[in-house]
Amino acid sequence: MKLFSSAGDEGAGGEGDEGGGAGDWRRVIAVQDRASGLRALIVLHSLARGPAFGGVRRRAYASEAEALAEVKRLAAAMSLKCALAGLAAGGGKTVILDHPRFDREAGYAALGQAIAELDGRYWCGPDVGTGPEELAQLRRATRFVNPEANDPGRATAAGVLAGLRGLSQLCFGDAQLGARRYIIQGLGSVGAALAGELLAAGAEVAGWDCDPAARRRAAELGV
Repeated sequence: MKLFSSAGDEGAGGEGDEGGGAGDWRRVIAVQDRASGLRALIVLHSLARGPAFGGVRRRAYASEAEALAEVKRLAAAMSLKCALAGLAAGGGKTVILDHPRFDREAGYAALGQAIAELDGRYWCGPDVGTGPEELAQLRRATRFVNPEANDPGRATAAGVLAGLRGLSQLCFGDAQLGARRYIIQGLGSVGAALAGELLAAGAEVAGWDCDPAARRRAAELGV
C-alpha cells in the first residue's frame, strides 16, 4: 500500500482549492493498494476543534480531479456541520474511486489500515457505497470507525428533524412537526427513519425512492 500526503500549515488551513469549492484544507492523503485495486482520497479539512469526522463515499468518478473536488467539498461541509453542532471535531471525508477490478473486502481493509495510521486524527463512517458490510471490513483494521451500536440512519434523521423544527419555528412561529406535509427524496435508512418520526408526530408524508423495496417498506409505514 502506498500513501501520498500533502499537508498545509496547522491553523492556516493549507492551500486554496482548484475548482472544488472546498476552500482551505488541512491535509490530503492519496491511498493506493495495487493488490486490491484500491484508489482513495482522504481529506482532513480542519483539526482546529478536534479530530476530523466524515464518511467514506464509494462511486465511479470520471477522473481523479473530479474525485478530489468532491472530497474536498464534502470535507469542508463536515467542518461546518460539526461547528454548528458544537462538536469538538472538524471535518473530513474519504472517497474511493470505484471500478470493476476493485476488491471490496481487501480494499476496505487496506483503507482501514491507512485510517489507523492517522492515529485518531480522522474518524470515518458510512456514506454512499459504504454500508454495514464495508464498515465491518474497516473495523477489522482500525478502531476509528462509527461504532456498530450507533445507527447512522437514525442519527442522521435526528439531525434533519432538528433542522425541520428550526425551520418550522422560523416560518410558522412554532417548532411543531405535525399537521404539515413533507416530501422526502430517498427512502433508505435515513429517509425511512425520518418518515417514521414525522408520521408519529402526526404529519402527512409523501416520498420517492428508485428502489422498489424501499418504496414498499415506506408504504407500509404510511408514506
